Amino acid sequence: MRSSMKLPLRPSLSSATVLQILALIVLIAMLVYQQWQILHLKTGFESAANLETVNAITQRING
Repeated sequence: MRSSMKLPLRPSLSSATVLQILALIVLIAMLVYQQWQILHLKTGFESAANLETVNAITQRING
């Protein structure tokens, strides 16, 4: 005769744990957004620097 094996029940998450997980997700999302902003700011600065270089070269050529 086979004995029935009960699978262990998965413990339910407490509300504090769920809130901590959600807070962690929000913090990660904010970090990703901040990195995206920094990347675009850096790209803007590089574009402005390249434009200044082009303007300086053009002024030298034109006298």
